[in-house]
Amino acid sequence: MGTDLDGRADIYATGCLGYWLLTGQFVFTAETPMGLLVQHAQTPPVPPSARTERPIPAALDDLVLACLAKDPAQQWWRDHELS
Repeated sequence: MGTDLDGRADIYATGCLGYWLLTGQFVFTAETPMGLLVQHAQTPPVPPSARTERPIPAALDDLVLACLAKDPAQQWWRDHELS
């Protein structure tokens, strides 16, 4: 998106991994790599609890979604040093 990468990219990747571990599914799927990139950049993810029959505690659902947040206001770690 034209900005420098920092520790937030690692947090986002951790959210993707957590999502997969909880649901057995990728956060997004698309027919093309570009479509997948657009979804990661613009589309809000479906909560993990909505994509599995397994019970997921609300706090864990919220944590994964916070890791995947695109809006800085939803990134609770934004006030901390991430370098």
